[in-house]
Formats: sequence, structure tokens, C-alpha cells
Amino acid sequence: MPARIALEVPQASYLMTLGGIEAGPASPIAAVAAATPCAPDSADAATLAQRGLVLTKAEPRLNAAFRGVLQAVARPEEVLTLRASGAGQPAIVLCRRGEFWAQCDVGAQRMVLTFPLSRTAMIVAAAAALSSGHDEPPPSDFHFRGRAADLLVLHTLLAAGDGGIDAGVLPERVRAYLSAHAGNAFVAALADPRGLDALFTDDSGSARAASRLHDAGLVPARAARAVLRASTTAGFSASRTAIRESGASTVAMQVWRMGDHNLVVRPVRLDDGTPGLDARDMQRADIRALVAAVYQDEGTLAEVVGAP
Repeated sequence: MPARIALEVPQASYLMTLGGIEAGPASPIAAVAAATPCAPDSADAATLAQRGLVLTKAEPRLNAAFRGVLQAVARPEEVLTLRASGAGQPAIVLCRRGEFWAQCDVGAQRMVLTFPLSRTAMIVAAAAALSSGHDEPPPSDFHFRGRAADLLVLHTLLAAGDGGIDAGVLPERVRAYLSAHAGNAFVAALADPRGLDALFTDDSGSARAASRLHDAGLVPARAARAVLRASTTAGFSASRTAIRESGASTVAMQVWRMGDHNLVVRPVRLDDGTPGLDARDMQRADIRALVAAVYQDEGTLAEVVGAP
């Protein structure tokens, strides 16, 4: 059975200071490292000694075995994350250093470490998030690949019913749609200010976006209406970050529950080199395979869905 150790944030900060441990890139405990540690002569520090996490025969020092656990979450070589959509939602975070895996749950006042674990544990957790007893409709064949702002425009067009909004009033309709759906996590995820600038500061930007959507056969389109006109009821994200000497690289995907459909959204590089999104309606079994691929490596992901 995995061990589970809960620490108050000042206690965790004290242990990191005592062990000379600093948080590295992509560490989930960067905020803990920056917190004020408890005093060495405090009751919180004494509790750590009673639990065997601090050895006090001479000068206080960090338990060597637990130091390895802290090192894994402070300076990981790989980080797997599974997070429910919505502000303040908890995340499952697994960190790997060498062959050692630990789960790290960090709150405003408390940190919980669970170890040792494995990559399989995260894949099982993701599969559980995709388990449901209700029937799925046949896939709609909806597939979008383009700018995030274009997907937002598509949402706006479909909200009009037939996708027939005049291009001249489209910017105002997009603004109104953003305002009306300010609490919708999916719409908020598309509202990247960098992409919206082209719609709102250039008179022809929204017209070009609408033209791209029509040229792609997305407006009007039954598949797009089946998925995007449904309410967003739930969602989660899955990501894998690998930390190397050259820097950190992340593979990520977002799954949105749209009515009876599951929309999978991945960041991609478009043909012109600009960042964009790949969004498609997928069945739960296919999503489980995709999530497992994300948590393996880039090569496995390319085998499942092709290179981004």
C-alpha cells in the first residue's frame, strides 16, 4: 500500500529548507518552497521530529528517505496532471524523478504526498474519469483544426441558428456571446486575447474567420451543430511535462462534455506555423486510448492520433 504523508505548508517549507531542496521547473510545489517555514523551535517542527521526518540526535536534519520523496516533487523529470475543468477544481499530479513516482496534492494550507506510485496509476485515474453508464450517440464526424478565435466564431455563428450572421456585425455578436457565456469554461478557454485582437481590431478579421469556417465546410454543418450547440456539462484536462536540460516540453489535451458528445481539444501547430487547436468529437474508448498515449510519450501519442 502506498504511504500518505500530510504536511501543513509551513512544515513542508521548513523541510525543504532543512534539506536544501529548491523547486525546479514545472514543480507543483513552487508555492510551498516560497512559503514562510515554521520555526525550528515551534510545535510544528517538533511534530515533524516525532513523526520521524526530522532526525534530531545532533543538528536537526531531514530524514534521507523522505528527502528523496521531496526531491521527486520539487525537481521532477516528468509531471503528469489530470484536472477537472472549472476554477478551483482539484488536480491529480504525479511526479517522477528517476524511477520513483509520487503524487502531490497541494492546497492553500496543506500538502499531501502519496508514494510510491506508478504511471499506470494516472492512466487508471483518467480511465475512471471517462467511465459512465449512459449510452453514447454515434460519433458526429465533427473535426475542427484552426485558430482558437475561429472556433469561438463558429460557436457564435451556430448560436444564431443557421450560421448566417452578417460579417459586418459579427465582432459585436462575438463580444455579446462572450459576455453571455462568461461562466462557461469552454468558451473562456477559447477567449485568448491574442486571437481575439484580430477579430476586434481589424474590421475584416471576423469576416476572414467566417470565410475560413465556410470554406472548411463547418458552417452550416450538421456535425458542428450536433456538438457545439449542446451545453458544456463537464470537462477535464490531461497533460505530461518532460523536464530536460534543454527545457520543459508539454503535451496536453482537454476533454469537454458537450451534451451527449465528448469534444477533445489539443493544441497544435498549424500549417502556417502559428498556434492553433485540433478539436474533434470522440467516443470514450478512443479518448481513453488517447489519454494513455499522452501519459506515455510523444512517440506513442503520434502513433494514436498523428503528430500535432
